[in-house]
Amino acid sequence: MSGSGLSDFSVLQDTPPRRNASPAHRASARTAFDLSDEDESPPRRQKRKLVEMEEEDDDGTPSKINQLPADMKEWAKRVKLSKLHISDLVQFGQDYMTETNEDCCPFYLYRLYGQSLLQTQLARVGISTTNELREEVVPAMKRARSMLVRVEGDVKELKKSAESKLTDADAVRVLIHARTKDCRCSSYIVFKVAIQRMIASVFFSADVQTYSEKGDLPRVTSIYLERNPDLVGPAFAERYKTGEVHFLALVSSLIKKKVNNLRSHVRDKYHWSLGVDKNKSKQDLYELYIKLTKSYGVPVTKERVLRVAYIRSFAIKNNPRQVDGEPVEGWWEKLDDVLNAT
Repeated sequence: MSGSGLSDFSVLQDTPPRRNASPAHRASARTAFDLSDEDESPPRRQKRKLVEMEEEDDDGTPSKINQLPADMKEWAKRVKLSKLHISDLVQFGQDYMTETNEDCCPFYLYRLYGQSLLQTQLARVGISTTNELREEVVPAMKRARSMLVRVEGDVKELKKSAESKLTDADAVRVLIHARTKDCRCSSYIVFKVAIQRMIASVFFSADVQTYSEKGDLPRVTSIYLERNPDLVGPAFAERYKTGEVHFLALVSSLIKKKVNNLRSHVRDKYHWSLGVDKNKSKQDLYELYIKLTKSYGVPVTKERVLRVAYIRSFAIKNNPRQVDGEPVEGWWEKLDDVLNAT
């Protein structure tokens, strides 16, 4: 049998079958365990340890299930006992018969040992599954947390920068109406300019690890806004903290759209700064940085400039667009791979 080892824990309720042994057989079994020291018996074989269950049913070795009694064989199939544990169960019976000179191992002993093997198998499957989930989830959580911690350091820059504050001219530009089948939602005032500045501040941070759509940049930006709603304005913060579902959905949609918009425009500006297209002159690093960030009021810092320089050096080797042509697909994904490999 090629057992999968991925048994449901409910099988622990399914105990191996019992067999009613005759009184004579039970007496012989008890006698075997009550042998005195004076009786001669074959030397005890060294007991085997439970084997590791790593890919044990994929190694091509034949199963020993046919060496089990018929009822135990059916039980092992039903609970999907692994091959190595079946082998261990068979060896247990053989060891018993060798040590006691009995013709067969009592079923109640088979049952107890088989149950312990099944519990060990299920426990190891659970540990393996937990480890796999930890290996998959923890790195992503650590990246997001690290990025949030570092991006929050930019809050001080935004608060100190006059450009990051709203003016009277920055008052609401967009009046959004949301409709559902049952009702028409209220009009929501969205401080679009301030939100866009905040999104750009995160996008041009030196600590971003994933720029592509496969990354978590919109989610990180949303968490950043959730922690610092006052950066947009008092009225916005008050409304945002109410947790109104439709309002939060509108803000989330605005963040996703703006991040997608930045991906497209920033990629093109990196390409045009190289001066490889017709009617496009080459720009130096400072000119490129101002071109990218000026309209959003993002402060000039050493770390931000170095990140722009790094991405531009990547763009020189990997053009974001075809010369005088279309954008190159997967460019942001390639940049993510390079950033996470360094």
